[in-house]
Amino acid sequence: MDQSLIKNIQGRIDVLKIELIDNLDENIERMKAEHSAKGLLRSGATIKKVMEEINSLVDSYYSDILEHLKSLPLKASPILEESLNQEINEGISSILPLANDRLSALTVFVQKPELYERMLPDVEAENSKIKLRFENDLNAYLIDLLNTQEQSTRPWEDEVLKLWRFATKGKRKVLTFPLVAIFILMPALAGLSDSYSKIFTKLPAIVQQEKSVPSKSESDVFNEWIIAIGHAESEKSAKELKGNFKKAYLASGHVNYKNQPIWVNDIFHVRHPKEKGIWLVVIDAFSGESSEKQVKKGLDEMAQLAFSSRQLTNNLGHFLYGSSVIYYKKSDFIDTYGKIVGQ
Repeated sequence: MDQSLIKNIQGRIDVLKIELIDNLDENIERMKAEHSAKGLLRSGATIKKVMEEINSLVDSYYSDILEHLKSLPLKASPILEESLNQEINEGISSILPLANDRLSALTVFVQKPELYERMLPDVEAENSKIKLRFENDLNAYLIDLLNTQEQSTRPWEDEVLKLWRFATKGKRKVLTFPLVAIFILMPALAGLSDSYSKIFTKLPAIVQQEKSVPSKSESDVFNEWIIAIGHAESEKSAKELKGNFKKAYLASGHVNYKNQPIWVNDIFHVRHPKEKGIWLVVIDAFSGESSEKQVKKGLDEMAQLAFSSRQLTNNLGHFLYGSSVIYYKKSDFIDTYGKIVGQ
């Protein structure tokens, strides 16, 4: 791979290292303030929240890197995927120790340092799933890149055109048909043979592509009725939509009898179960199984609040235009993204 591209990727990783750790620190401090107000500061919930924040950091790292790679002029080659994974793995290896230090410090802060060694394997297991999903997505992207480049690179076509023009000038017209046979039919036959070779070469990659690694959020909502708030055409956009909606929701006053936001930990972004390239922002409104009627009732209750005043309509209500209750069917997900692995 071109050294300038490697340096560009390394530069992006350096930027992410700073941004992601800064965001982690900000989220931890914000969480401490919230848990302190609720009397949960030195509870297991505080440790669990930091574990989730670290998993979210890893997910953001891989998502950002994939989007960055798609913006670069990469050229498919037999060693491209290996080279990319090497740089990306070295990058996350330099970030994770810093993130894990935050978890260790937090267990000391809540006076339960022994929980660090006990909880770290759970964090690493979820990180492994996120990495596996990224590698699958990267492999699919590079297959598409290879196909695109092959379709746009056929140098012999220009040569045939030049020879055709030469063969049809003046007395050379008598050579036209022999040249057509030599310079068109023969490359066509060669191309047919080459196509079979490419099919067998790519077959393992095609088979590998038919596998998927669901995120924790996707696994949590399999075969459940959920509220779909909106959709986006990239994971990055879905995360932004989720963040904006969550901020508006937390400020809406939709709380339970303990005066706590009802769905504060139940807002997720997931891949559309039937349409590749589409992401959904959803609410898992009830823990465990629930009916369509129950979830719709929950959506109606939130909508009634969201449209109860002009201010709430402006801040929260506009997110609910087009919202609906859907069934996130696991078999649909498998049909779209492939057999589930890593679970």
